[in-house]
Amino acid sequence: MFHPKKFPIVRIILQYKEFIFLLGLSLVFFYKIFLHSDQIIFPAKDVIAQYSFWRSFFATNILNGSGLPLWNPYVFSGTPFIGNPLSSMFYPISWFFVCFNPDTLFGYLFLLDIFLIGAFTYIYGRTINLDKYSALISAVIFMFCGAITPRIFAGHLANLDAIVWFPLALIFIEQTFKRSRIVYSFLAGIALGLMFLTGNIQFALYGAFTALLYLVIRTIVIDDLPTTRQKITHIVVVVFLSICICGLISAVQLLPTWEFSHLSSRGEGVSYDFSTEISLPVQNIFTLFVPDLYGPPTTTQNYWEFSFYIGILPLILIIIGLMSHRTKYTGIFSFFAIFSLLFSAGRFFPIYSLFFQFIPGFSMFQIPSTLLFVFSFSLSILAGLGCDFIINKSHGFHSRYYDLTKNILMNTALFSMMIGIFVMIIISTFYILYKKVGGILYVWNMLHITDIGTIYLIVDFLVFIFFFYVSVLVIYNKDAFKDPRLFKIILTTIIVADLFLFGARFIDTKDPNEVFKNPDFISIFKSEGDSYFRIYDETGIIDQNIALRNKLYLVNGYDPTYLKRYQQYYLRSQSGDINTTYSWKQENGIEDLDILRSLNVRYIITSQPLNLTGIEIIQNKSPFIYRLNYTYPRAFLVPVSEFNSTKPDRLIPAHIIDYSPNRITIHTNSSEDVYLVTSEIYYPGWSAEDEASKIEIEKYQGIFRSVRLSPGEHNISFSYFPKILTFA
Repeated sequence: MFHPKKFPIVRIILQYKEFIFLLGLSLVFFYKIFLHSDQIIFPAKDVIAQYSFWRSFFATNILNGSGLPLWNPYVFSGTPFIGNPLSSMFYPISWFFVCFNPDTLFGYLFLLDIFLIGAFTYIYGRTINLDKYSALISAVIFMFCGAITPRIFAGHLANLDAIVWFPLALIFIEQTFKRSRIVYSFLAGIALGLMFLTGNIQFALYGAFTALLYLVIRTIVIDDLPTTRQKITHIVVVVFLSICICGLISAVQLLPTWEFSHLSSRGEGVSYDFSTEISLPVQNIFTLFVPDLYGPPTTTQNYWEFSFYIGILPLILIIIGLMSHRTKYTGIFSFFAIFSLLFSAGRFFPIYSLFFQFIPGFSMFQIPSTLLFVFSFSLSILAGLGCDFIINKSHGFHSRYYDLTKNILMNTALFSMMIGIFVMIIISTFYILYKKVGGILYVWNMLHITDIGTIYLIVDFLVFIFFFYVSVLVIYNKDAFKDPRLFKIILTTIIVADLFLFGARFIDTKDPNEVFKNPDFISIFKSEGDSYFRIYDETGIIDQNIALRNKLYLVNGYDPTYLKRYQQYYLRSQSGDINTTYSWKQENGIEDLDILRSLNVRYIITSQPLNLTGIEIIQNKSPFIYRLNYTYPRAFLVPVSEFNSTKPDRLIPAHIIDYSPNRITIHTNSSEDVYLVTSEIYYPGWSAEDEASKIEIEKYQGIFRSVRLSPGEHNISFSYFPKILTFA
């Protein structure tokens, strides 16, 4: 007789079928990246604007034998690459970029993140004793919810990288209670350390804080430990060990980041107004039911920061679970759902201000709504708890609250369906009457609906009614299903269809050659005899990706953090009131060309024509391109007598022998005592050698690197390796 289970492959599939199912959903969700395997995921805004540059820069230096790129010379006239946490050089998965094409790899890493988020959420559900199906439902909800999939549209790879390890940390913390082994404290620390290595320090900080708060609340609420002393000891040991391991793992990234942050525009923290600028508006709670209530992601600013849609059926599962079968885990995750939602409200509720003022680290960041991923995770677990009740305990179960909840839901669903039918009748009537004169677009105009956001709202409202009615109908008639498997299949289908309909629109692909297409005027810069000059581009056309691919250097850039001293110096070139808060861009126009000259700027790109002396117009149309008649070389000699002059009379160009991210070698020859000055930013960690003899680096004009040299020939090598990295 044929027994399929005798075959090893069949046994493996049956044993891991839940993980295979989650992987299958992930593959289907990202089907476009397989159809267009040579394209980059799109629009993925931050992938295009930032991550592609960071990962390509990292991979290129590894592959050409230069080693880890600790310094980034392409933007902001040079900035510490290792100090930028989003460089993620020490995050293990980042090393895939060395092995594969960075442009096409991003889509697959988003897929990996989504799958791991689901897999770890499933394991956590099983850890708290949810049955396999209910844990699977929790996993599906969280991995495709509004806190996750819109981040793909925004290109927030590091955000999802950090979220991956959050449920894993909870798994290990939960195991410290169930198995009482100290090893799980170490494993929890590893998970938290990986969160910080992903590069998104804010997500990691919020996730680590929530995980440790979970430890405390879990210890208090659930009586695994009989005495107060044992509870306190357990909390202290787990917190101490996990924080120590987390710190040891992430120190190699956190210490250079700490050094950079203290010298950056956010070194003294940010103002409360700036920190709460992107707070969750109270009215956005209604997007739990209609995700595009305030507009689609293409037209709504910060859509992904305020998104937490989990589907309609999961909300019904939560309601039934809360009303009919409350457990201690229900209380724990109800608390986290409420806490994270109120925290995300930022300036609209006082909780965030307490953390901003009294908890170290929280005053460094913007966007309180970052914590919405905890809100969505909590709701997904609550939905799993509700599902567990319906699947395993509701048969023949009767209580006043359970029956009342079902009846209220059913009556509300019927009423909603009536409204939906009424709306459809109106639209259909207009469509039939005016079909010959413009079709459905004419219908929208007849109803005075011309705004795309309103159209989205109507469609979203009808989708909500459909899923709400179908979900309630299925759950209300649960006992009528003779085969429980059919009921589970229908529940899963409704949830997957709802979340896929919501999230699939966030993924597309595009040819990298189109995305990173060189502007026509790039030949102007590449025709220069040397490449050691910088470009001032206020239009953003020459972004950091194009700069890297064409070996061009910029005085500006696109990054959340930059050196405060450099920003203040750079802004002296601008006219009008100088804004030195937290915004890099200054749009008042250029006033002082000497500042740009000292920064080695040879070309200026603007959207409007300039009326300045000392520049030559190269392209007399938008974008306007100007060439400075004179600019400082990248490296030059200044007589000692003129070192303190802001405009020295004698500048002797020096010959650059080697120019790489971590090392610059310059040949000089002079007949007198001079200073070798570079238009490179002074920063801790740079050292200088003259034929293997160390020499002191001094500041020039308070911002540039320079060394004093005696008469004669010298080969000066500047190298970057921060001392704090040695300690890390």
